[in-house]
Amino acid sequence: MTPNAPRFKLGDKVRISLQYWHTELRGAIGTIARPPESMLKHDPRWSDYWRLEFSAPGEVIVYWIDFHEPWPGNDPRHPIDGAEVDEADLELL
Repeated sequence: MTPNAPRFKLGDKVRISLQYWHTELRGAIGTIARPPESMLKHDPRWSDYWRLEFSAPGEVIVYWIDFHEPWPGNDPRHPIDGAEVDEADLELL
């Protein structure tokens, strides 16, 4: 089965849904970007700035998001600079 084409492109500005399962990232704003080199080395599924993930609902496109400002997450002493997020949980700004 061929996946749908990615909805977002490299450099798009996006916001994470307020209903996102990872509550600490809800509402975060960032840019679609290439993941850190360490991610690319350990996960060959990355195709530049997105990857295909297989889950219970089926194929899901996941993007790397670089946050515009470090996001506090669970521990404000260790802010989050970026994260991988499912396409369905992103809105284009």
